[in-house]
Amino acid sequence: MGTFYTLGIINRFGAQATKGGSKYFGREHLPLGESVWKEVLNERIDTSIFDLEMQEEGTITGLLKNSVFQENINDFYEILREILGEHRNGNIDHYEKDYFLHHRDIHGEDVEDDADYPFEWADDIRILNKDGLEIRIECQFIMLMLEGKVLVEEFSTDPVLINYLFRNSNIKNPLAGAVISQVVG
Repeated sequence: MGTFYTLGIINRFGAQATKGGSKYFGREHLPLGESVWKEVLNERIDTSIFDLEMQEEGTITGLLKNSVFQENINDFYEILREILGEHRNGNIDHYEKDYFLHHRDIHGEDVEDDADYPFEWADDIRILNKDGLEIRIECQFIMLMLEGKVLVEEFSTDPVLINYLFRNSNIKNPLAGAVISQVVG
């Protein structure tokens, strides 16, 4: 088996805000309103492609809209192929063919048991701004492809960097607003 580097689209997330103290101790929960959450999260995740739900304690959850995924996934694979060029790893074609062209619902409904989307949980995305506000985003993602074996078990900087680069690139596909990378296995 082993550990593999993967690229995916965030399917669901939960976010909470804290402020004060050190990175590990003394941080207090900071409830945020929906408009503030959208402003903060839109730096990393395009909230318009998610159904958002405010929680009583001032946290927020999001569920990727199935229609947005279905309408844009094939084009997104084409964009990835264009970025990677003709000498790309063939895994991208395998994953699109074997998983995504045969499914209709990314939330597990109306899907055969043995043909489900490959979901994984990502390490938290942690964003600390200059005012000491820390946002922690827990997310589940749909694997788009496996790149290959890696010799580490965890990344913390690379997923945040890849997410930022796709979110702030000139890609005209809404799924670019929910890209994440991760080591799985």
